[in-house]
Amino acid sequence: MLGLIDDNLNNAGTSDARHHSSFMNAIAENAGCAPQDILDIELTLCDTQNAQIGGVADDFVFSPRLDNQMHCFTSLEALCNHCDSNELEADEDCSVVVLFDHEECGSQSNVGAGSPIMRDAVVRISGVFTNDPEIFHISLNKSILFSADGAHAVCPNYMSVHDKLHSPRLGEGTVIKTNDNQRYATNGVTGFLVRELARKHNIKVQEFMVRNDCPCGTTIGPIIAANTGIRTVDIGVPQWSMHSIRETCSVNDIASNLQLLTAFFKDIRKIDKSLSTL
Repeated sequence: MLGLIDDNLNNAGTSDARHHSSFMNAIAENAGCAPQDILDIELTLCDTQNAQIGGVADDFVFSPRLDNQMHCFTSLEALCNHCDSNELEADEDCSVVVLFDHEECGSQSNVGAGSPIMRDAVVRISGVFTNDPEIFHISLNKSILFSADGAHAVCPNYMSVHDKLHSPRLGEGTVIKTNDNQRYATNGVTGFLVRELARKHNIKVQEFMVRNDCPCGTTIGPIIAANTGIRTVDIGVPQWSMHSIRETCSVNDIASNLQLLTAFFKDIRKIDKSLSTL
């Protein structure tokens, strides 16, 4: 609507020539006033359409807020799968899914990833079993965190933005994110845990490291790792148009991410123990 050309834009019956007359009329109608009564606006657009599966082979998901609700979905489904499995009774770990608010605006709030929530959770969980404070520190040391957040897939229109060997593609699996400046929390050990988990269960994964001459985004992974000391790896489903009003990802990547997270709850401790004995 904002992209339409109006020859009478500067004489549209409104005091604000920056916006299309139809747009201002619609705002005024909903506000119950005349367009010229609007002094200024601050407006965020929100997609009201339902998510859709499309593409030639129905292989794409088109939806608002894929970043990061797709990982909210896959992580909760994975935890439910683990709870429904026959191995839960023998599980020596406490499996947790944490869904944080305020990630896109800095995480520094009383409910964000920068808050004490994660560390307090470990305090309370470890305190259920013992009054020994040392158990809390042991629990932190033994814990493993998957920081799951959308990854930027290589776009055909902007191929040059990605390094040739680190160009995540839709449909090729979950991305393992690494950054030497610690914008992602993945290190040699935690990255190995994911790769070994994927190898064991025959699940596709991809590697991503931003080009050296480009700035790198970040996630809640480094924030939690710094606050708690928990070993952390950053992963994510690749997608196009991240943070736009309607994003795109692959149906297959959602499915394989669910497999990976389900395998995490099932086997990550076994793999971690095998690494400790090397």
